[in-house]
Amino acid sequence: MRPSMRFVPVKSEEVQATAMVFRVRELMIRQRTQLINADPSAFQIATEPNKEKWPKVGDEAVRRRFEVA
Repeated sequence: MRPSMRFVPVKSEEVQATAMVFRVRELMIRQRTQLINADPSAFQIATEPNKEKWPKVGDEAVRRRFEVA
């Protein structure tokens, strides 16, 4: 064993569980952010009227058509 090697004490189950909860929380926040950032572009493509085929559609009509119940 080298003289410069140090041992780190094993963390308690409570500390390990708390760390795991924080890791899961961070993962869920990252996934939520990815979903929020990805959604507007998909929503815009799905709701953008085709100007050649459709008459001008007001924002209110588009909102009503794709309103989440």
